[in-house]
Amino acid sequence: MPEGKIDSYKRYIDNETAENKELIYSGVNGYEKFFVINKINGEKSGLWFFNWDGMPLLDIKLPELATSFDIDFRNHTLYTLNFKNDIFKKYDLKDILEGVSQ
Repeated sequence: MPEGKIDSYKRYIDNETAENKELIYSGVNGYEKFFVINKINGEKSGLWFFNWDGMPLLDIKLPELATSFDIDFRNHTLYTLNFKNDIFKKYDLKDILEGVSQ
């Protein structure tokens, strides 16, 4: 399985406006302490983490498009799938998830 690297993330979400008209929100996964929304903008994706009170926790910018995702907390791994080209990737989230883990 190809492995990817997440180069850009921050622990809050900026107020931003979409410059690209292809901006869509696709997929929401709920976990014990937070939920995650997949934001797709053209050929790139970002994952927005919120606590159950709606407060932003983390914003991860993925290096490429992910149409679906899930998180393995035992192994601190993010799995993504791009339906457009059938590419399945995994990303190490060990350091990133420390502040928001289950």
